[in-house]
Amino acid sequence: MKTPSQRKLALAVGFVLALTAIGGAQFKQILKIIGVGAAVSHFGPDINKAVNSLTKHKDTLAYATKVVPIISRE
Repeated sequence: MKTPSQRKLALAVGFVLALTAIGGAQFKQILKIIGVGAAVSHFGPDINKAVNSLTKHKDTLAYATKVVPIISRE
């Protein structure tokens, strides 16, 4: 049976091989998507409040604004 350190090493090697297979450009896109998603989930409610205060909009059950990330291909 493998020890926990051997499992971690095998997982790390597998991860590095997977990243190599993906390639640089795809890895950059993945990081961008993860980064934008993290930023929106962290700052989304604050951005929503700011947009609502600028437009003098109040969220109700019928109408609500929501911050939605738009990721374009460049």
